[in-house]
Amino acid sequence: KNQYLKKKSYLTIKNSKGTVKYKKGSGNKKILVNKKTGKILVKVNPKFFRPAEVDLLIGNPEKAETVLGWKREIDFAELVKRMVRNDLEIVKKENGLN
Repeated sequence: KNQYLKKKSYLTIKNSKGTVKYKKGSGNKKILVNKKTGKILVKVNPKFFRPAEVDLLIGNPEKAETVLGWKREIDFAELVKRMVRNDLEIVKKENGLN
């Protein structure tokens, strides 16, 4: 299943207790803002585009499932939630908030 940056950005900020919305523009010009403050939270920076960047990368877990008997235990949204929770814990520790 293909997961877009827009979905990951939304889930990341939602899981970090942010209230967000997309606004202005389309595609690479769209920004993600905090609904309460209007502060821009995510904005595409063309400086970080790679010239040989492919438009779409799709992984296929079929070989891991059939050959190794591997089965995924969580979906994409849960993966992002766990990643955000872990990152927030790291930030808390680094800032002496734990």
